[in-house]
Amino acid sequence: MQSINPSTQKTWVKYSLIALVVFYLLWLLGLPLFTLILSSLEEGWQKIYTQLFSYQAWHAFFLTFILCLSAVIINTVFGIITAMVMVRQKFWGQNILNGLFDLPFALSAVVVGYMFILLLGRGGWFANINQWTGFHWVFSFPGMLLATLFVTFPFMVRELIPVLKELGREQEEAAYSLGASPW
Repeated sequence: MQSINPSTQKTWVKYSLIALVVFYLLWLLGLPLFTLILSSLEEGWQKIYTQLFSYQAWHAFFLTFILCLSAVIINTVFGIITAMVMVRQKFWGQNILNGLFDLPFALSAVVVGYMFILLLGRGGWFANINQWTGFHWVFSFPGMLLATLFVTFPFMVRELIPVLKELGREQEEAAYSLGASPW
């Protein structure tokens, strides 16, 4: 009678499960992607080239680049300031503010965009803000930037807080003792 080696059985189960997951991912992601590529190639490469280098596509690329650049600059400046305040200061409502930083992690970006449209769009609760500020917030650059910052700002703050806690204040205190200003 042949005995079954437990390590061989575990290896077989492990590789079977990995193969099942890979097959599922290929079916879930690969099939729609393959269908998308085939349907886009039905009209030929010329149609893809024409659409890719159209004015609308280049405007979308440029707008995306400007949004990313603006979000990086704003997140860098205000993210560092916010993280410094959260680490170095103790104030009333700090835990509430800390919880608000986690809000974008709990909400989908689609939900945030939908609520943005409901609140600031035509007939929304805050539709009068468009008249007060002089420009439309929904489907405009300021609105897109605000939505991008809402989603990305907590990532900046959440990454900086542990780093600043780990650094401590020894270097700053040494600089103060040598006559440095708070700036």
